Amino acid sequence: MPASTSKAGSRPLDDDFKTVGRVRVADPRMSCTDVNVFYGDKHAIKHVDLDIAQNQVIAMIGPSGCGKSTFLRCLNRMNDTIDICRVEGGILLDGQDI
Repeated sequence: MPASTSKAGSRPLDDDFKTVGRVRVADPRMSCTDVNVFYGDKHAIKHVDLDIAQNQVIAMIGPSGCGKSTFLRCLNRMNDTIDICRVEGGILLDGQDI
C-alpha cells in the first residue's frame, strides 16, 4: 500500500514518525505517556509523550487536522463526551491519573 501524501502533495506522510528526542522534566506538573486516541477504528493520535513543568507555557503548532485540538481534549477530558472516542495511555496531573 503506497504512503499517502500531504494536502500539498509535496511529501509523503509516514505512519511511523520518528522521535527526534525527548526532553525530560524533573518534576512535571502534567505528564502524558503513550497517549493514543481512536475515533471508532480510526487511530487519530499515536503514542504522544509530553511532560509539562510547573508554570511552563507550551504551544502546539501544526497544520489543520493534525490532532492539536484532539490532544487538548484529552487533557480537559472533553473526549469523554464523544461516544465513539477512546483515549489510551497515561495522563497525570500532579501525580494523579486524570
